[in-house]
Amino acid sequence: MGIAFLTGLTVDMFSNTPGIHASATILLAFIKDFWFRVVIDRSDDDIQLSWNELGIWGSVKYLLPLIFVHHAIIFSIENGGFNSFGFLFIKVMYSALYSFVIVFALSFLIAPKTRRI
Repeated sequence: MGIAFLTGLTVDMFSNTPGIHASATILLAFIKDFWFRVVIDRSDDDIQLSWNELGIWGSVKYLLPLIFVHHAIIFSIENGGFNSFGFLFIKVMYSALYSFVIVFALSFLIAPKTRRI
């Protein structure tokens, strides 16, 4: 939680937003372990969060909803609520899909080549 807060606060300081990113990253830090247990159907405790363990479909199931929640929090706080919900939803959807493509591509490029499939 501390690392999430400091990361969000750093982004807030450089983008001049008063705590928007800090609140979104703290929420993600709070729900990421629960969501990881939902995505991984096995009850093993020794599963690591890595590209090799999750695979392509597991990474999509793990990353896409978390990125969507992060962007929904950021844009709804920035918007001041859920006014003009259609525009807000489109903005969140396009931004989340763009961020997902970037994060997915970077995680695919950084993953070790031994067991990438």
